[in-house]
Amino acid sequence: MKRSSEQGLERSESQERRLEPADVLILSRWLIPVVPPKVFFEHTALVLRNGLIAEILPNEDARRRYASTARQVIELGADHVLIPGLINMHTHSGMSLLRGLADDCALMDWLMHYMWPAEGKFVGPDFVRDGSALSIAEMIRSGVTCMNDMYFFPGSIAEVADVAGFRAVIGAPIFEFPSNWGTGPDDYIAKAMGVHEKYKHHDRVDIALSPHAPYTVADKAFRKVQQLSAEHNLLVHTHLHETTTEINDHVASMEHNGLRPLARMQQLGLFNNKLIAAHMTQLTDDEIKLCSENGVHVVHCPKSNMKLSSGVCPVAKLSAAGVNTSIGTDGPASNDDQDLLGELRAGSLLDKLFAVDRHPVPTHEWLSMATINAAKALGLDSRIGSLEIGKEADVVAVRLHAQPVYNPITNLCYSATNTVEYVWVQGKALLEKDVLMTMDEATVRSRASNWGPKISEWHLERQRVDLAKVNLTVEELESIAEDADVNSEAVEMHVKSLAALKDAMFHWLFFARTGHSIGASLTELEQAAAQIDKQLARIKHLHSA
Repeated sequence: MKRSSEQGLERSESQERRLEPADVLILSRWLIPVVPPKVFFEHTALVLRNGLIAEILPNEDARRRYASTARQVIELGADHVLIPGLINMHTHSGMSLLRGLADDCALMDWLMHYMWPAEGKFVGPDFVRDGSALSIAEMIRSGVTCMNDMYFFPGSIAEVADVAGFRAVIGAPIFEFPSNWGTGPDDYIAKAMGVHEKYKHHDRVDIALSPHAPYTVADKAFRKVQQLSAEHNLLVHTHLHETTTEINDHVASMEHNGLRPLARMQQLGLFNNKLIAAHMTQLTDDEIKLCSENGVHVVHCPKSNMKLSSGVCPVAKLSAAGVNTSIGTDGPASNDDQDLLGELRAGSLLDKLFAVDRHPVPTHEWLSMATINAAKALGLDSRIGSLEIGKEADVVAVRLHAQPVYNPITNLCYSATNTVEYVWVQGKALLEKDVLMTMDEATVRSRASNWGPKISEWHLERQRVDLAKVNLTVEELESIAEDADVNSEAVEMHVKSLAALKDAMFHWLFFARTGHSIGASLTELEQAAAQIDKQLARIKHLHSA
């Protein structure tokens, strides 16, 4: 809906008399405030003062009142639109250094065979600092002014965000198993609270608790997270209902008494308006209703979920039920970019594939997901998420290359040729005329590139397989399995050994099929894999009784 910039933007007499100089005056062709929805203003200016949006008024009035006194006047071209800063609601910023390391595989294979081993080898403060700097630079370039992150060494991420002038809520991860950052759940939680203590009064950086997922965190740790969230008003950011495998394994587990992960979260007291649940691709109607009733915030990650074959978040149903839904890129190793405008495009088009018997989610709602809905999930909607007088000046200027423009909202969402040219956070320029103002981009890119050879060398060496040893192991297990005197515990142990070999074989086959030299031909590897499958079946048959 097109509106004149004078509609709803009247100045009071006292405002008219008090013409304090503007820190920044931005004159633009279009302005999309997001609140109210579906609206855009033409030939409209923003006045930024003391880090806030001081005025929104017609360009002509703005020139007359402020052009001669403003500290900086930016007159954008005839094809620019001003929007609120975008908010990336789910990412793992440090993983930019692992982008492209493994592709074309499903989530659990991607995690267990590639990401977790690489993280175990390389993740540390320097890795995270360099990786998050690269991600933040990329996000700024795509119009993102705030991220809801989750990664190891959150203090290192916070330092980078702070220096860059970026806004961030950083989830401190919690697992049952040790990593380079923590020894177990108690240690992770203690370190998370230490980082929270350091940043609890920061105006742009905050810390959340991030129990990784129901399949990597036990009830005891979840209960502690719930307690600390309530006591310290902390957000809880987790992966939930990401794949059918996650849900089926959870239901089949005796430990969880047949509960689906979402029901377990509710049972543990975590299902409330502090919970930010990423992915949520597998939801029943009753679960959607439960999200609505409890104020849970959902994050849709369309491109990552497509790439990892995880499923599709039911955005239309969630929206119809009143569930606050936002959008995220996921980590750069599973997307593989941090472009939130691209995510809006992918999400809106993906939704239309399933809109057979309903109206698709309208374009303006997708923009709201990346702005005001995200701000609401982070508890920041009174400060950011829309272009309104009195809110903090997190602002982005985008050049719309596709002409003519009939509706800048739909153009912004659907055209892939648009470019972000200016970014402000709290009125401070982070990007100006396509140049990063608070980060040395050449240094950021150089430091990130330096990790490549080290990771690549380790990764390729890890793929080398001693096929003779594999075949010998299979033969030994076969002879043991055929021994009628072998007890059930021994059989189970050998089945596990073969299963581990099968997992390794999957890993090796992937690299052989993608052209890597790993010490054995693809044919030899496929023959070995078939032999392992054959022996697994034989063992199970011989000892089924």
